[in-house]
Amino acid sequence: MLLAGLVALAMWPQGPSPQTNDYKMAYLGDPSLPGTHLMYMVRLNRLEPPKYSPKKFGQDPEPYEFDYEIDGYGKKSDADTKLDLRFRVFSQDRKEEGDVSPMAAQMLLHLWDLNYKKFKFDHLELYRNVVDVYLCWGGSPGGEQRMDIDWDAEKPPRQVKADTVYIYDLSSFTNPIEMAREVAHEYGHAVLTPVGGFVLPEDWGNGQLGEKIFLRWCRNEMAAGRLQPYDVMGATLPMLNAWLKKNVDPLILQNAENGPQYGLLEGQGQASMDAFTGLVCYADSVLGDQVAGMSLKLMASSSAKDYPAALLQACEQRERVVVETPEILKGKDLWVPLGKGRITGATILKKVGDWALIRPGVVVTTLLYGG
Repeated sequence: MLLAGLVALAMWPQGPSPQTNDYKMAYLGDPSLPGTHLMYMVRLNRLEPPKYSPKKFGQDPEPYEFDYEIDGYGKKSDADTKLDLRFRVFSQDRKEEGDVSPMAAQMLLHLWDLNYKKFKFDHLELYRNVVDVYLCWGGSPGGEQRMDIDWDAEKPPRQVKADTVYIYDLSSFTNPIEMAREVAHEYGHAVLTPVGGFVLPEDWGNGQLGEKIFLRWCRNEMAAGRLQPYDVMGATLPMLNAWLKKNVDPLILQNAENGPQYGLLEGQGQASMDAFTGLVCYADSVLGDQVAGMSLKLMASSSAKDYPAALLQACEQRERVVVETPEILKGKDLWVPLGKGRITGATILKKVGDWALIRPGVVVTTLLYGG
């Protein structure tokens, strides 16, 4: 029992892994250095009793049983005195080879870390600052995120609110880039601003936004040498580049050329979902992650049509925004939210409402909103 699942754990690329008879810890970094702030703990023994899923399944609904658990911990900065529980990953078995549970825990911790650093989003206090992930053998391929009611481990147990993610049909969960996409998608539902009103491909847009934003960040981190494939469900840099080239880059280019597509942002289909997620990705790549993250928090409603105004408001709060130009936008004109602001280092080609089409010059382009 103690050896179950440890072959995969030996692949960990970073840091020592202290072990006792009950658990094994993996630090994502060197725990002797002040920058180390992510760790997960593999419980080596079968859970007694098993963990029951909050959701019930079947014609005579019953919960799934989960025998194994990995706990993910993180702290926001070196100033924090301890690592706090961020994830619980439950699985129905543990493999000596190819176990996806530690990979999922590792990727989720990196996503939490990136999301907090860039967007300043954290897990909801209402749900104990924890996201519970259930890796299920049953169900149809795919995933689901739910806000649910669970029972805690206190004696006597009491009901608690739970932010839950389910990954189904684990036997089909084998393609690295699809695994990474699914984890990023469901985590997006769990932590990003819920923007809805859609009918296709699903009701809420934060899942599709999560997979686009999070995989783009992971690609950039891997290109800089700060992440390895094992951190992203085994997805390699060429895999991430190919997926982004197909699914994200065209949306960024579309927003550079057209600006916000207000008509589509009021719609309900896939094109409307793309208009919203693409505009957020464009803002993240051109105006910076701090502006993009704040814009999601400033939305006046859960409707995508309110996002362009929130993006302008986020820029105005900073007073000064440096325009970044990712490789795919080099040499292109760009739409930016300007409102009553002004621009240095670029030429304004035209204005439509609060947005301006600009041609960046050879010096840094800066949007100025104060004074």
